[in-house]
Amino acid sequence: MYLTLTAQNPRNSDYLAEDGHVLYKVDKPSGFSAKTATIRKSMTGKSKGANEQYAFYAQVEFHDWSDTQFLLDNRSIPASEFLQKDSGWFSGGKRTFTASDGRQYTWKPYGKHLEMYRNDGTKTLMVKFTEYRPGLGPFMKKRLASLEIDSTCIPILDEVILTFIYCEKLRKDRNRAAANSAAASSAAASSSAAAAAASC
Repeated sequence: MYLTLTAQNPRNSDYLAEDGHVLYKVDKPSGFSAKTATIRKSMTGKSKGANEQYAFYAQVEFHDWSDTQFLLDNRSIPASEFLQKDSGWFSGGKRTFTASDGRQYTWKPYGKHLEMYRNDGTKTLMVKFTEYRPGLGPFMKKRLASLEIDSTCIPILDEVILTFIYCEKLRKDRNRAAANSAAASSAAASSSAAAAAASC
């Protein structure tokens, strides 16, 4: 299964199936204080044109200084309870959850993409997210963000989308923090070099 995102931000995008049908709509109001992404899903599973109906599935309420909350099945569930953080020394930001099919799955972030594996010892790749890439004239075509999903995950697709939205936000935050740290280190090194040169 292949889903294409219509926008760069997965928290504010439609998710299109290969036939062009919008399976999910994810909306997050703009603004610094707006931190809730609402997920609605198609009620038919196939294209019904302009009269397509979408039902509320869940919300992800992001918090900077406290636990992000999932509003799901009329309950507020802390993200840290729904997805367990790998406590290993080299965990790399991995998050694991138990889906409604009784199996465990792990999201693992990489530099430019995010992957979900079946956590059963086989480490079978189940989902791969590839982020948006802008075009570069005739040298590089624009690439829309996309999700490649193993067909066995279709019964738990709602949970895949919910956990993906949360884990992708964590990946972006992690990359941003690493970039800021590198920039700060570079600036500090340049300042030290300039000070040393001035003292000579």
